[in-house]
Amino acid sequence: MKLPFFLFILPLFSCRHRVRVVSDPVGAKIFVGERYVGISPQEITQVWWPGKSETLRLEIAGYHTINKTLVYPFFNLGEDLIFFRYDRIFGFKATQKRFYMIKEDDKR
Repeated sequence: MKLPFFLFILPLFSCRHRVRVVSDPVGAKIFVGERYVGISPQEITQVWWPGKSETLRLEIAGYHTINKTLVYPFFNLGEDLIFFRYDRIFGFKATQKRFYMIKEDDKR
């Protein structure tokens, strides 16, 4: 009984967010969880709800792998509503995340 109610209520509190992932140097493989989503720069669309987090991983040969947890904090929703940032809430405008890749040391 609780599961169908939860599935009905969840879409009311979830939001679609677009995130533009940019790496320096460009060309890093982007993974959300274990799912491959493309090569940077890339715009990804995620459905978020309060408390949801996902791991973003960037990999490129010769550089250290970057793991970053993507979270949309609940307090950001209120701030976005107060300042009329509906384009961010509903996913019309992408939030940019820039990652600087660090070269691996050559130990020969």
